[in-house]
Amino acid sequence: MFPNNRQIAEIREFYDRRVLPSKRVGQIGEKRNVAIKMINFKTFIFLIVAIAVPASAIKGGRNATAQEAGPTVALWLDGYPYCGGTIITSKHILTVAHCIYNLVSFVRVESADKSYNESVPKANVRVHPLFNLNLIIHDVGIIILVVELSFTDTLFAVSLACNYPSPNTTHYITSGGPLNETLPAPSEYLQFLQMQSITYIWCIVKSYNPLVIIRESICLLATFGNSVCGGDSGAGILVYKVVAGGTVRVITGIISYSAYLLGTSCSGQYAVGATSVAGNFDFITNITNSINCTCVP
Repeated sequence: MFPNNRQIAEIREFYDRRVLPSKRVGQIGEKRNVAIKMINFKTFIFLIVAIAVPASAIKGGRNATAQEAGPTVALWLDGYPYCGGTIITSKHILTVAHCIYNLVSFVRVESADKSYNESVPKANVRVHPLFNLNLIIHDVGIIILVVELSFTDTLFAVSLACNYPSPNTTHYITSGGPLNETLPAPSEYLQFLQMQSITYIWCIVKSYNPLVIIRESICLLATFGNSVCGGDSGAGILVYKVVAGGTVRVITGIISYSAYLLGTSCSGQYAVGATSVAGNFDFITNITNSINCTCVP
């Protein structure tokens, strides 16, 4: 079932009261298509806030190959994929806190190659202790898998970034979703997109709402027809680093917010914000007990 008028009214009231109070974004509920399927209305409040956003909505990308999608997982709730995540060890999925902080019981984790599909209880979810939904700070969380992953050529972990990427660094994002903003159904294939990191100052200039920009964020440049959408929350942004013997995939951040979630079109020329791995390195490594990191340009 989809949200009814009463639920949409509650969504708007919640958003006005708690999320980004500096900007009223009730118009989110007035978009053309209500695209997120809701079964349990109270289960996940941030998902409700994004009711107009498809399960994921990379725009301007192409179909991802099996290798490009290898570290990517989908998070499912009530029979519908609502956020993404990235494999960082055989037992740990990195995502954003706003995708998992308010779980009631379980979240289902499915790998891109469909070889892994398991439910994980709320007790196995970790959210950064300083996460703040209103300010969108430390928007990072980890899911500890019950059943360990068995890695293959199409299912593998990425390395953590030891440092912040430089401006103009090319990042690669894999996520699933419709090929255009008006389609309610996810794409048959995961989508693959390239975006460039930009400076903090340029991020403020290019942001739809500069008040949500913080120095912890990694900002990516979105251009017309080439961006991510609100439902891509939790997807990893990766740098491909060439080393002796091959290429290392390094996760520098996690998609936290886009202009669409703040009340405008995905295809607008606005910055996309990602929670940085380097800025939350201690939290991540304390949970994983692993310091598998790689420096990026």
